[in-house]
Amino acid sequence: MKENTQRRKSLKKVIMIAAMLIASLLLTTILAACSDSNKPDDGKSTESKQGDSAEVPGSRTEEITETEPPVAPVPEAALITDGKTDYEIIYTENPTDEVFNAASKIQTVFQEATGIKLTLKSDYLSSGETTEGKTCKILVGNTRFAESKREYENLRYQDYYVVNDGNHIVFAAYTARAYDTAINWFVKNVLSGISADKKSLVMTGEGIRGALVKNYKISSWKIGENDMKDYRIIYSENTYKKAAMALRDYIAAKSGYYLEVVRDIKAEESKYEILVGTTNRAESAAVETPKALNYTIKNVNDKLVLKTGGVHSAYLVFEDLCNILDGGKHAEELKLDTGAEIKGDFYDEPSDISRADGTSLRLVSANVQAQLKGYNDENGDFEFARRLEIFCAFLDYYDPDVVGVQEFCPSWFNGIKKYDNFDKWEVLKFQNPKVSNEYIMSTIMYRTDRFTLVDSSMTYYAKYNNGRCRSITWAILKSIETGKEFCFVSTHWDTTTASNTNAASQAAELAAFVNEKAKTYPVFTTGDFNHNEWTETFKKYISDISGVDCMYAAKKRVNVLGSWHGWANPIASAGSCDHITASGAGTEVLNFGTGMFNQQVYGSDHAWIYSDIKLN
Repeated sequence: MKENTQRRKSLKKVIMIAAMLIASLLLTTILAACSDSNKPDDGKSTESKQGDSAEVPGSRTEEITETEPPVAPVPEAALITDGKTDYEIIYTENPTDEVFNAASKIQTVFQEATGIKLTLKSDYLSSGETTEGKTCKILVGNTRFAESKREYENLRYQDYYVVNDGNHIVFAAYTARAYDTAINWFVKNVLSGISADKKSLVMTGEGIRGALVKNYKISSWKIGENDMKDYRIIYSENTYKKAAMALRDYIAAKSGYYLEVVRDIKAEESKYEILVGTTNRAESAAVETPKALNYTIKNVNDKLVLKTGGVHSAYLVFEDLCNILDGGKHAEELKLDTGAEIKGDFYDEPSDISRADGTSLRLVSANVQAQLKGYNDENGDFEFARRLEIFCAFLDYYDPDVVGVQEFCPSWFNGIKKYDNFDKWEVLKFQNPKVSNEYIMSTIMYRTDRFTLVDSSMTYYAKYNNGRCRSITWAILKSIETGKEFCFVSTHWDTTTASNTNAASQAAELAAFVNEKAKTYPVFTTGDFNHNEWTETFKKYISDISGVDCMYAAKKRVNVLGSWHGWANPIASAGSCDHITASGAGTEVLNFGTGMFNQQVYGSDHAWIYSDIKLN
């Protein structure tokens, strides 16, 4: 800017000097003419002298003023000429729902206004093909065309652009609402200009660059000294893809920056990366993987590393990332300095879950809900990964000795192996004779560092079994510390209806088994009985085994709630279809509770129950 100013001053100076010389010459000529007219022509010349004139040399010279550069012509796109069009609609290959729906709506509104149905296709290019020379396109989304790329460079989450450059018309947005706003503008301001005979339609002007949101909550978001807008999100395994996309949406909603999401194995490493999960980047390896429902956020080499105990805790981190980063201050500017690290967890249990004094065994009954094709598989592996983390967190948090699990399908048998403390547990496996590569889903988990397995088996109920879960699965376990032995059972009765007598038959079979084992051992039954404590079938079972329902027999009860909640908050008055019972000599029920820490409601449609037992 200084240089330009100096150049202008120099130019003015040169012009003024030139003007002074010209004026001087003119004055000399005039004076000479005047002098000659008053003197006789004697043939002698008279020289003019400086200062003879009252006029200052150069005083009539005008300064040169700068003019604005020529105005660029207004872009004009002839969408229809003589009733015909060369335009077609191009959307991104593998479009989001928002992009494809927007492209389809543009096709529809164009046809409604003009009677012409535009071709609709993706921006896929054959080998060696380029976008150069291709004109007359309505571009929707961030296509391969340079015109799209240019508009998306600074596009924020709630922005909407309709841009005409005389060559292409670009629709740029991210959200469905923003696209709808852009399309409505196009209908009102462009399509409404169709000629009466519908043979001519011209878009004049650049279009519109609008925004649904002017100001975002976060005005500045930096990783070290780098702006968040320059980053992209890199995730590890496929189960983290939805979590990474949720993070993208969160950042977009808070700051307006819509970041690219890419799997680690498909993305070349770059300087600006947010790493979700255990990616193949060195920065991820530098951060230890937390336990279930725990998280670590760290700036490693100005890459933001987000590591959690699983997919569910990743979601929880993203839901409140701003507050975590700024310590709950709700600041408008966020920054995580190089090397900074934040750790935390998502446990929130207001009740006292410590073991009762004198506890020999902490027993758990947990219907974890199956994840099978055609049954609870709407969200596939992703949703199961969330539920698996919650169950693993439950094992860490409540620290049981033995767990009776129901609906423990192949996904659970395989998934539990990823649990960081799995080496401390054994899961009994009994082959389902009706389904290959599948085990009986009512089974038992026990701590191998606390107990040894003496004996175990599985028996199907005689009346109604589906080969999967209607069974008596049992184990004789021996305490490594005390040498005391007991029998533990996991079961799953049929559902209750007025006409259904299957459960009554199953109750009788289970009672006979328990009474036989109780001659030698204390016996504990756990399971989804599908009958609340006040039903006649369950009351008869308790009577037949001369046993107790641990919920009622416990000296202390903690957070007792209805165990089946159907993915909602359990209530106290609902009763429980899940039970722990005790029979045989030498048992004392010290404690009973519903294991409803704050996240468990997302783990299964059943709350998990526990009881502390003293073996006398």
